[in-house]
Amino acid sequence: MKLQTNLLEKERDKAKEMVENIIESELGYLFTNDLDYLNYQRNIYANIKKVYEMRQRIDSYFNIIVRNLRDSIAKAIGYF
Repeated sequence: MKLQTNLLEKERDKAKEMVENIIESELGYLFTNDLDYLNYQRNIYANIKKVYEMRQRIDSYFNIIVRNLRDSIAKAIGYF
């Protein structure tokens, strides 16, 4: 189970890096001096960063819940 989890996490990290690189290349591809366009692109990128941050927090919370459940299940088995 742990091997599968590690493998999935590794692949998730690779995919995340690829998506970030694609976004960076798209953001840097066009050259323009239009301030409205540049501000719009910055806002999009800032929102993407927020989504990644929220995802990291959700993943951390999920890992805490899993750890707590593992502890609770072991305690319940020992008790009963």
